[in-house]
Amino acid sequence: MHPLLLEREKALQVLRDQVDRLAQEEGGCALVEGDAGLGKTSLLRALRARLPAGLDWLSGACEPLLAPPPLAPWLDMLPALPPRLAGAVRAARVDASLFADLLSLLQRPTRPLVLVVEDVHWADSATLDLLRFIGRRVAGTRALLVLTWRESEVGPAHPLRGVLAGLDPATTQRLRLDPLSADAVGELARLAGRDATGLHAASGGNPFYVTQLLSAPPGGGLPAQVRDALLTRVARLPAPVREVLEAVSLSPVALELDTLQAAFSPDPDTLQAALRSGLLRQEGDALRLEHELARSALAESLGTRAASMHAALFDVLEQQGASLSRLVHHAEAAGLTAAVVRLAPLAAAQAAAARAHRQAASLYALALRHPERLAPVAEAALAEAHADECLLVNAIDEAMASRARALECHLAQGDVVAQGRQLRVMARIEWLRGRPEAGVHLATEAIAGLAEADPGGREWAMACLTMGQLQLLADDPMRAVDWVDRALPRLRAGSDREAEAYALNTAGAARLGTEHEAEGVAMLERALAVAQEAGHEEIAARAWTNLAAAALVQCRLGDLDRLAAAGIAYCRARDLELFAIHLEMRQALGWVASGRWVDGAVALDALATRADLNPVQREQLPWLRGFMALRLGRPGAVAAWRALAEQGRPLNPVPWYFDPTLMRIEAAWLSGNDGLARELTDQAIAEPLPRRDGWRRAELALWRHRLGQSVGEPDPRWPEPIRHMLAGRAAAAAAGWAALGLPYAQALALAGGDEAERRDALRRLHALGAVAAERRVRASLRAAGLTGLPRGPYAHAQRDALGLTPRQREVLQALSEGLSNRAIALRLHRSERTVEQHVAALIAKLGARDRHDAVRRAAEN
Repeated sequence: MHPLLLEREKALQVLRDQVDRLAQEEGGCALVEGDAGLGKTSLLRALRARLPAGLDWLSGACEPLLAPPPLAPWLDMLPALPPRLAGAVRAARVDASLFADLLSLLQRPTRPLVLVVEDVHWADSATLDLLRFIGRRVAGTRALLVLTWRESEVGPAHPLRGVLAGLDPATTQRLRLDPLSADAVGELARLAGRDATGLHAASGGNPFYVTQLLSAPPGGGLPAQVRDALLTRVARLPAPVREVLEAVSLSPVALELDTLQAAFSPDPDTLQAALRSGLLRQEGDALRLEHELARSALAESLGTRAASMHAALFDVLEQQGASLSRLVHHAEAAGLTAAVVRLAPLAAAQAAAARAHRQAASLYALALRHPERLAPVAEAALAEAHADECLLVNAIDEAMASRARALECHLAQGDVVAQGRQLRVMARIEWLRGRPEAGVHLATEAIAGLAEADPGGREWAMACLTMGQLQLLADDPMRAVDWVDRALPRLRAGSDREAEAYALNTAGAARLGTEHEAEGVAMLERALAVAQEAGHEEIAARAWTNLAAAALVQCRLGDLDRLAAAGIAYCRARDLELFAIHLEMRQALGWVASGRWVDGAVALDALATRADLNPVQREQLPWLRGFMALRLGRPGAVAAWRALAEQGRPLNPVPWYFDPTLMRIEAAWLSGNDGLARELTDQAIAEPLPRRDGWRRAELALWRHRLGQSVGEPDPRWPEPIRHMLAGRAAAAAAGWAALGLPYAQALALAGGDEAERRDALRRLHALGAVAAERRVRASLRAAGLTGLPRGPYAHAQRDALGLTPRQREVLQALSEGLSNRAIALRLHRSERTVEQHVAALIAKLGARDRHDAVRRAAEN
């Protein structure tokens, strides 16, 4: 019985077409997504069975361990890898030569290759790095990279998202396996000679569930749950065979035959009977349950018996020198607390060294569950390490809790210097939690205590730097510089690279937006170099973030693209999600500024779905998204923005790289509320800022001019396009904005010019998708009696329930049918690139996460 032969033919043909293109040296990638049991592995087996001669196949699988070992799926491929590459994988040596050797394997001219990595939702960080690297280069090889994954296992913050987003859409096929239809399930039942009544409802169309239900004994009605059917089938087997299946089910990775033999001593006949059961398969010298669903269901059914079996596996694996991650898995399940406390920190340190910070955090947390086994000093050290790993992956509350736990340990020990260290780190975490005042209080306490216990020492200097950073984040650059200057004499006296990079970072960032901005950028570049050279990844990520913000506010959009892309890649390769999200926000704003509005809006919408945002990010994103929705003219955007702006609670801390006040002024103008826009402008002029005050005053003067208010003599230091505009030179102002790469500002400048310039503004706003501004300019032209204007934006959308254009309706229908961009392009007689833009615009308009979410949201409305 092969459910693959039903309703999987199209997916199989797509894969075969990709394989055929390898002969023309057209490499590519295939993403096969589907929930457990939908037949991803079976699809690939069928593909392999149909491969032409002269083509190689390499495959490996990721495993659901608490902390997978580095390069886990590549271990499955060891026998087929070239010796040097195999040696690097075996030693978990993740360096440039590993990447180069793997790429050489894919580029070899002799034989095409299909490289399969299954269940990448469980991939370790090193494997994700490799996939990111080869995924972007596979088009120039004779290889097909096939990745299988489950959407249900990949949340918005999962690092796999970044890998998949970086694949070239022109050479990547995305295949989604859906449950079987009722007709297909009925056909399977007919082939099995069984009644199909209730079978589809019971199985949900899951092919694995269907086959298990049809393999269960007939009579007595269908089991209520597929799990029961599976366990019923197992229960019919002889006891020794069941014991083999149960033992194998306890290992999330394939269980070696010699390990099974040493732990449970099954006889050869029993092993053969287990293999004949159809539930177990052999992979070289190891055994695995036929399906992960079967493994987990069987393991969960063991109840209290599982602990002693895990203990037996642990004993054997420890003697065999198994990986720390496997030992910790079985020790935790067996309740071997002493072993967990002994091994989990070692495994965590190993994971952290491999830049797998999420796994490291999980492993440290395991050890911290057993405080009764830990001395206070050891508990404090583990809590600090756990906090550091949590901070890197943006688990801010967990980081704070562990730092507080370490502080309690140091209080009990009377270690004042260690207390000061905890307080100064907690101070910075408080800012990340959206509580800068609490952070200043903790930093003050740290400095006071260290001034007595460690006067002029390293921890005192680091606490001063932390206070400087907090003052900077509170937008008080002069006080920030003052605190940095207090620490510098102590730091210059030694060779502390971490403190040097920290100081340069804070001092450089404090100069951004001031007359010393160029000096600040140079200090940040030096901070980045020092941090990278010394291996201080968090400080390097901070420098990337500050440099990207500087490029954004200085309108160096080309530099921003380069800095953001490099910084995001650096952070993603090291599980530094806190800073990766910071950088993605700045990157999205850069896209908006450069006219890539749909890309920017989609990026902001995607960020907002993430579950691992810290409080500051969670507070800022609604403002950015709401403002973009207003500019794009999305349905309901005006009311949503008004509700957001009228909360009465300003952003805290106020970001310096975008100005919420200027956003509120423009929003009022776009909504036709000029009175509110004037009121907000007058209020803002009376509130000077410590940073970017000159630029801000220039923008406020421009708004007064646009709103018909008088403006005094412009400051000669103001940006030239604004001075042109205030002098009535709309064309010159527009040219100035165009030179900076700011098409929206260019169009708004033209909107203040003569008739020809205003018509030009209308065309440019329409091209940008700036619906709200286009509507405003169109109304002003009509009020002036001008005729012959182009048709207004989205005439049909005004009548459509979702605000969609006819073309967007066509694209939505195609998406609901599961068509790829290529198939939609053929149907609509458009280029694939045009279809990509239509899909992105549709996702942005619906505020969806991806194409599947867009279909779901449309159906709900």
